[in-house]
Amino acid sequence: MGRGSVLPEPAVSRREAAAARRPGLPPPIGAVLLAWVRAALLRPGVADDPPARGVAALRALDRRVVAGLVMVTVGVWLLAVTLAGERAADPLDDIPANGLVRVDRVVDTAEAGVPAGSRRVTLNVTLVAGPREPMRYAGDKFGLSVGGEQLSPFRVDLPGDTLRPRSQLSGQLVFDVPAATATAALTLGGRPLTTVDVPVAGAAR
Repeated sequence: MGRGSVLPEPAVSRREAAAARRPGLPPPIGAVLLAWVRAALLRPGVADDPPARGVAALRALDRRVVAGLVMVTVGVWLLAVTLAGERAADPLDDIPANGLVRVDRVVDTAEAGVPAGSRRVTLNVTLVAGPREPMRYAGDKFGLSVGGEQLSPFRVDLPGDTLRPRSQLSGQLVFDVPAATATAALTLGGRPLTTVDVPVAGAAR
């Protein structure tokens, strides 16, 4: 090759030229494997020997395929380990160890026998035990604090006295409250649990 000569440009197919004009796009895996095989076939001592060319192509392809499979396997394993380490959030984790009492609805109950100056309200409640400890309760230990006065329930519909972990129970607590009551505090054993909005007569919340 004389001084100043120019190396001939390799033949480029239309598909390869189009791929080269698209910056930022990784080459297809098939094109990568084909390039590996071509490089193996063009090695010195192989290009002019057809049997050697076949063996070299198989060896190059086998090595790359095995390496690709190993990489995929490792990636899948790492993904599985990561997902296993991420425990799904448990909604019961936010419940106190001694359980939770939720007031679902408060209804003004029109019944006979209500003392003068009072009205009867029904609290629909749900007791939820935490994920680890049982929840112990007693229906007659519930109360309603109104204006500093502790009221005992007129009627309790909460069977049993213990909830096993991760279980719940719905029932009713019925109280006679002063007619003008608008808000109260539900208590258990004298301990405040939650504030209760008492509806006007004949309504529900």
